[in-house]
Amino acid sequence: MNENLGISIFPKPIANIVGQDFIKSIQIVNPTFPWNLGFISKKKKYASPAVREFIQYISGELPI
Repeated sequence: MNENLGISIFPKPIANIVGQDFIKSIQIVNPTFPWNLGFISKKKKYASPAVREFIQYISGELPI
């Protein structure tokens, strides 16, 4: 069964334009993240060149 569950962090202007019938937006107050964030993807699943470049960028393999 697919529950279509997920979580995302994005800027408030984006949250304001996303269909509010499908998501609930919760403001983060005093945003500090004392942990390392990670990226999760399915193994052996095709990743577009844009996704591969994004992964390289966030992992520090590409210069800013």
